[in-house]
Amino acid sequence: MNQDWREKIEQEAELTLAEAVVLDEEIERLEPMRHALQALPSDELSLQWRSQLNERLAAEAKPMPARRNVFALWPVAVSGLAACALAVALFAPRGGSVPTASTENSVEARLVRSHQEFQNARDLGVAAPTTPVVAPPSSGGFDWSTLEKGS
Repeated sequence: MNQDWREKIEQEAELTLAEAVVLDEEIERLEPMRHALQALPSDELSLQWRSQLNERLAAEAKPMPARRNVFALWPVAVSGLAACALAVALFAPRGGSVPTASTENSVEARLVRSHQEFQNARDLGVAAPTTPVVAPPSSGGFDWSTLEKGS
């Protein structure tokens, strides 16, 4: 068959009358071969043979291990993560920094030390009851001269 004819047939273009006649003659020349091929017995496999093959393959194949259900572990994992987060939130040290005084005997340093000592004593249960510091009524206020002057 001519290459141009093949391209025309593939593109479904119209053939000329002469090309159509030659193509019909080629098809008729191949007709006995088509009948010979159709006359051959078909080799369709029987269902019984296929069933036996499947049984033999199943017997020779090694069994696959059972897959675990991965989604069954999600509640356990989520509960564990929640417990860890709760433990970290409750028992992690707080990040707040305690202000420190620049000198050991400054007013700020003594206030901080006094507060820390009071907190420690209160935590141990030995803190004395606190009484509010009230200026004497006759003095007219707090005597600032008794405080040490800052440096």
